[in-house]
Formats: sequence, C-alpha cells, structure tokens
Amino acid sequence: MLPSIYRIVGSLTLCSLSFFILPEATALPGTSVVLSESSLVTTEDGESATFEVTLSEVPDGSVDVNFSSGDLTEGSLSNANLTFTPADWDIPQTVTVNPGASGDGNDGDVMYSISGTVDATGTNFDGAPVPSVNVTNINTEGISTIIFSNYQNHETDEDGTTSTFTVRLSSTPSSGTVSVELTSNDPDEVLISTGMDSPGTTATVVMDSTTPVVVTITGQDDGVADGDQPFSISIGNTVATDPSYDDLPNSYQIRGTNSTIAAYQPDLRVGKKFNPAVHKGNQIYSNRQLAIQTLRDRASRDKTTKFFLSLENDGSDTDQILLRSGNFLKQKRRYKMTFTEIGGSRISPATLASGITKELGAGETAIYRGTIRLKKRVKARERQFRSRITTTSLTDPSKADTSHLNIRFK
Repeated sequence: MLPSIYRIVGSLTLCSLSFFILPEATALPGTSVVLSESSLVTTEDGESATFEVTLSEVPDGSVDVNFSSGDLTEGSLSNANLTFTPADWDIPQTVTVNPGASGDGNDGDVMYSISGTVDATGTNFDGAPVPSVNVTNINTEGISTIIFSNYQNHETDEDGTTSTFTVRLSSTPSSGTVSVELTSNDPDEVLISTGMDSPGTTATVVMDSTTPVVVTITGQDDGVADGDQPFSISIGNTVATDPSYDDLPNSYQIRGTNSTIAAYQPDLRVGKKFNPAVHKGNQIYSNRQLAIQTLRDRASRDKTTKFFLSLENDGSDTDQILLRSGNFLKQKRRYKMTFTEIGGSRISPATLASGITKELGAGETAIYRGTIRLKKRVKARERQFRSRITTTSLTDPSKADTSHLNIRFK
C-alpha cells in the first residue's frame, strides 16, 4: 500500500482543475469624467476660480474622482475628493482652486496643472480618463496688472437676462488712467456695457484706481430658434500713460451661454409640501443646465411617505408633455404606491411606467400627489425606494426635465 500522501495525490489526478485569471477592470470606451473648464486664472492676492465636474453617463456603482494640484505653492484645492452614484452622476459638483498667498516675491505669472484620478466600485468607470485643468496664478506683488473677477460660466437669456463681472487694477497708476477694450465675439447673442454707456458690441473700461468696474453682459434675442448658444468676450491690451500699465496682455477667457426662450419647456419640481398659491417649477432644466432635483427623505414610523410633484410648462406655446417613471412599476413588489393628479383621477403604476400625456398651456401647471407605503416582511437592505421621474415635450423631445425620489424606510 502506498503511503497516505500518495493516495491523496493520486485522488487529485482524477479531478480536472481550472484556473481563471480575471483581467484588470478598465473603463468602457466613451466613459469619462466631464469638466466645465480646461483653463483657469487665479491671482496671488486672493482671486480664486472654480470648475464643475460630472460623469459622461450613468455608472454601475459609486465613482470617486480625486483631484490634486501640480504646485501647492501656487494653488490648493477645496472639495477635491468627489463621489458620484447612479442617482447623482449628472449633478455638477464644484472644485475650488485657491491661489497661493502673496509674499513669494515677484516670481511672475506661474502656470501649473490640476490632474485627477478615478476609483470606481463598478466596472464601466474604473480607470476612466480625467481631463487636466491648466491654471495660471497671476503675480500681483510689486508689479502692475489687471484683474478680472467672476469671469467664468456666465448665463444669459434671449429675454434680456444679464450677468456681470468686474475689472480692477492691482495698484493705483502713477499718472492718468488705464483703459482696456472689451469686444463681444457674438453680438447676436450678447452685448456688453460698463454702466456709462448703452449695451453694444464693444465697451471700454477706464480705471484710475484699484476700485473695481462692473461690466454687464446682456442676452440678445437673435430671432432664430437656434437653441442655447455659447458666447465669448475678447479682451484687448491695456492703454495707459503709466508705462508699467501700458500694453499689458491678459490670460483670461470670458465665456458663457445665451439661452433661447423655449417655445416648449417642461419643468418638474418635487417636494414634501405643496402650497397652491406659490408652488411652481424650479426653472432648473436637466436638458439645459444638467441639473436634476432630488428629494431625499426618511419615511415615518408607519412606513408611509408622501410627496408632491408639479409639472409646469415654462415654454411660450401650448404643449403635449409626457410624464413617466418606470421605477414605480419595478418596485411594486416591495411597496404599495399611489399617484393622483390633484383635481383629477388616480394613475396606476403601470400607466405611469408607460407614460401619461398632459396638455398644458404656456405657464400652466399640473400637480400630482404620490404616496409610498412599505409592505410587510421586506428585508432591511431592500427598504430604499428610488425613482427617476422624467417629463418630455412631445413637440420638441430635446426639451425635458427630471426629478429623483430617494426615500429610505426605517
């Protein structure tokens, strides 16, 4: 008889063992982290800058995006570690770039980069690319320079909505004034003014001290249904009698978006309470500003919660609007749900999943009341109700809005 160790080895030869080496998770093609800015300007005397971050599509788990500064002596970051989930992947999160403190001498304008990495629990974003942001930290110590504040992400409307920024000098000129000419590169979309003149294609900012001068950007109606249009404003070199201020270039990029007056624009708003006299949509449209409102709530002890949803037509014409939520039907095993139009009839989860059509005139609003009750014998890990409610213009499907429900039951 063979020793026992050989008997064991012999028995293993009757089995077939297979080994699998799993490849390292990589992001799917096309997935990426989306940044609102590729270049920024800060100043050593305290002018910070910001950029917004979203994901390109819904992740299959949580996604951590971590940013770092390439030169901490010139710029540090606030809110540099972000987390996105399938519920808030397209809601912008803001990172602030804080300039290095003045006091490092006349080192000139310094450029550096902000880089980012991704760590995801799922697979479709693990290792996804993160664009870099180039930052110029403008030196203000011992030199003459021109400083722009609030120069980023301007939003105007064709109905004449305005936005502003300021221009100032780092020090008082030795003589005379310092002027800089601004030019709207898209005069059909926006005009500019300093308050001393009417809005026009150009505006001249004149300064003789460090007092900021306010520049106003006014949205223009070009009479064309061209959707939301980007615009930019060019900055000329300075003209001054003080040689230290004469013919100075700049590193700023003044940009924004002029929004079209929508003929069709559904607007959703979800909340715990409703006041018929004041309840309106929130005028934050997921198709325009990439912003989705979320109602987060913890249900009461009787395992029931309620919410109100308003659907408003913010467009200028009567519209057929489709309202739907497939999640209601998918979760009926764990929850008993009701959805009723105030002044109308009850709507079943199946009907809401396929979609209901509502005709609303310009400025009209429809109000819905919903209740969600947790059924008995539901496991603790399943006691979280999530629903994505969407509304779309049937006349112009590019106009849409979205609200989220995220309710945790005790």
